[in-house]
Amino acid sequence: MLGFGAGDRLNPTDATLWEIKRDPILRTTIVAVALLDRSPDWARLQSTVVRSVEALPRLRQRVHDGPLGFGRPLWVDAHPEMAFHLRRVKAPTTGSLRDVLDIGGVLASQEFDALRPMWEIELVDGLAHGRAALLLKVSHALTDGIGGVALLRAFDDRSGPTALAELQTAQLHHETPTLEFLAGVVRTPVDLFSIALGAGLHPFQTIGSVVGLAGSAVRLLSPAGPPLSSLMIDRCVDRWLGATDVSLEAFHRAAQRAGGTINDAFVTIAIAALADHHRRFGADDRRFRITMPVSFRAPDDIVAGNQWTPARVVLDVHPNRHPYDQLRRHRSRLRSAAHEPAIGISQRLAAALQQLPSALTVGIVAGMVKGCDAALTDVPGMQDPLTIAGASVHRLYPFAPAGGAALNIGLMSHVESACVGFNVDRAAVPEPAELVARFDERLHDFLRRRRRRATAEVEDSEAAGPFVAERLSALDTSFLRMESERTPMHMGGLFVIDGRSLFADDGTFDIEAVRRHVAERIAAAPRLHKAVKETQFELARPRCVDVDGLDINHHVEHLQLPSPGSREQLLEACEEVQMRRLSRDRPLFSFTFITGLDPVEFGTGAVALVERIHHALLDGVSGVELLAVLFDPTREPGPSPATEQPEPASGRPGRSQRTVASALAEQLHEPVEIVRLGLDAIRHPRRTADRIQAVAGALDDAASSFGGGTSSLHTPVGRHRRLLPLTFDLGAAHATANALGGTVNDLVLTALTEGLRALVAERGEPTDRAFHALVPVSTRQAGMDAQSGNKVAALLVELPVNVSEPAAAFAAVRDQMVILKTEHHAEGVELLLDAGNHLPAVAVDLISWITRRQPFADLVATNLPGPPLPLYFRGCPITEMVPIVPLGFNLTVSAAILSYAGELVVALRADPDACPDLDIFAEAIIGAMEQLMASAAA
Repeated sequence: MLGFGAGDRLNPTDATLWEIKRDPILRTTIVAVALLDRSPDWARLQSTVVRSVEALPRLRQRVHDGPLGFGRPLWVDAHPEMAFHLRRVKAPTTGSLRDVLDIGGVLASQEFDALRPMWEIELVDGLAHGRAALLLKVSHALTDGIGGVALLRAFDDRSGPTALAELQTAQLHHETPTLEFLAGVVRTPVDLFSIALGAGLHPFQTIGSVVGLAGSAVRLLSPAGPPLSSLMIDRCVDRWLGATDVSLEAFHRAAQRAGGTINDAFVTIAIAALADHHRRFGADDRRFRITMPVSFRAPDDIVAGNQWTPARVVLDVHPNRHPYDQLRRHRSRLRSAAHEPAIGISQRLAAALQQLPSALTVGIVAGMVKGCDAALTDVPGMQDPLTIAGASVHRLYPFAPAGGAALNIGLMSHVESACVGFNVDRAAVPEPAELVARFDERLHDFLRRRRRRATAEVEDSEAAGPFVAERLSALDTSFLRMESERTPMHMGGLFVIDGRSLFADDGTFDIEAVRRHVAERIAAAPRLHKAVKETQFELARPRCVDVDGLDINHHVEHLQLPSPGSREQLLEACEEVQMRRLSRDRPLFSFTFITGLDPVEFGTGAVALVERIHHALLDGVSGVELLAVLFDPTREPGPSPATEQPEPASGRPGRSQRTVASALAEQLHEPVEIVRLGLDAIRHPRRTADRIQAVAGALDDAASSFGGGTSSLHTPVGRHRRLLPLTFDLGAAHATANALGGTVNDLVLTALTEGLRALVAERGEPTDRAFHALVPVSTRQAGMDAQSGNKVAALLVELPVNVSEPAAAFAAVRDQMVILKTEHHAEGVELLLDAGNHLPAVAVDLISWITRRQPFADLVATNLPGPPLPLYFRGCPITEMVPIVPLGFNLTVSAAILSYAGELVVALRADPDACPDLDIFAEAIIGAMEQLMASAAA
């Protein structure tokens, strides 16, 4: 709320809100729109505003940054120019609410002048029926929502002088003496240590406090990860405002019937509307990460600046669940987020941030908030009517800043109405008016509900259905955490099938028969019947949990290509499917059958299959092994491969408390496991020495690749992909590799080296720097279950781009691969990855976040041993098989290599915006393969 001193410092939260505006996406502009029954008396309005400015120093001050960007900035006098801060405009000819909101959108999109006080008021005259609107624009660094309401109360004709006097005479809580401020910063780690000490003395009483305070403090400052929405991704500074309202009494009664508060109902309606809006545009997203302000203001804290902290929580939507059940689920998770132990020390955490350079502060806050899909704000409004300069306010709409999210939906009560304001990022939300319509539909559906469902309350999504669960490994978890809209993390493939028998007698594709066949075959793949569920509070890594009933219609889809159905169209359609993220509420796989292929190019009756399976469930080798489940080795379809299905646990699982308890038990078990590993290392010193040497070699590889500089290959990827498969004769490739004294993998890496050399040379970049390829290596042992997650390590291979002769480059690649294998560097990487299984879940999240920004590799090259003989789908031969692996976060091109039925396929995948010259890369690869084969034959 507003503070009232002169020349004092911003409190830590205010200062952070001021500094993050350096990133335009994080602008913290608040807009409120008051609809008036008539045009107010202009002279009287001017007098009211001048009186408030004279009484409240913050309204005539600006912010002055600390020296050299360090420390908290100061409030300093600015002498406001009233003609600028209080303006009067005429509404367009229609004079509608839409016109007013469009004016407000312009205000919300514009940054404040740093040399002026951070508030503006604009009166819009000429609305329909003689009405008017008053728009208030303030910076969040000046006040929070409650402070904005207090300022509007100070403008009231009747109670304004009293409200203004209360603000003037209220105790000054906002300024903290320097020594007390520094003591608070120092006291934060002391608080954590003292609680930890108490836990040692009273472990069973204080273990919850230790986990809660330490975990929530880390979560407050840790990166949120990528947005969960597959639709609301892009961001810009332009804002669109929308509004709706409803009877406050009716809303309150409906919330009571549901067993919650208006805020609980508001959140439930907003999340459901977001899911509806996504379905409207073909996205089946059901989980959204939201941020909500949690106030820690004391009841008598009238003038304490911003006294809140953002709470992040992931909420999901179940389309078949009653809204009241949804409300109870959301209510439970919101309560947990609002009672985070670190809320009480958030001001001190913010104060510590203020001691960092402002650029670093902005970066930390950006990581905290930019991964949120939506912000929801519930501001306590006004119970008494408000009259400003003779005009009565009959609606008051709040528009809080999105803060890096795609939108902010704000709720404010005003006398008898609940007013809802939508502050929408124009780049993130397609057709925002349609989203408001979906919100209205959900709102009025909620108001019509008259009874509760007679169902048991479910506190955690892990408590539904047969409960057979397994904890994901740290590597599996990292593939979940690294996923974003720009980087879907699923493995896959494109298969072309001679599918004439897959069509019905009338010529239509028999999708229902195909679905029945797929459902029968995947019964032998247990991981395709599991969904990934997070542990409450993220105290442990996620689990794979059996789902109750698999909706095969969702997982097996049909897509028809427009004529002529060329190969280029097929590859584009394949990438459109591949770039859709898999829903976390369902098992993480999808099969899309594509018809309409050109019979001249592909053959009569050709059908394509696009496969997607999340990397958290399978690695490349196990993904190839899964083909034996879906396909047959002969034309006659055989029985489904039998696998041992786990027996469901009897009864329902425990509630969230039991889940949390098991997660805590696992975390407490880790020190014991680490001690056991240490004792094992002492008992086997030779093996330990070999392992240390392998780990040292892997770390040395990474260190040697660091500092070589980055190229244009090493940039963040966007939302589009291009797939370009290259096909070579596998027999000729084997003969060439044997003649040159190496392997087919060495041959392909050499061809990729030539491709990189041509690519960077075409871009005018030097070829004498070190280029590195990340080459995954399977660690799956013989007889290991193909459903057992990722069993993979990696080698970091330096590609001799500076060697112009392909045969010499082949020799350099071959020799380096021999060294890497004999020194067991892949084993070293495997040991490092296995160590992640003994780290806390939050550490795995942080490592995943860092991995997305890796500086080591320029290219990923994955070699997958495919089936040597043709495979069949329902008796139809698979004529082409193209592997598809996810593209890295800052790697613009990758290569997946697969052998199948006498052919060697090198599938190039690139971001077409960052790598528009993929054809140059491909041509150089083809030329290198031809030259190496010719030289070997000679």
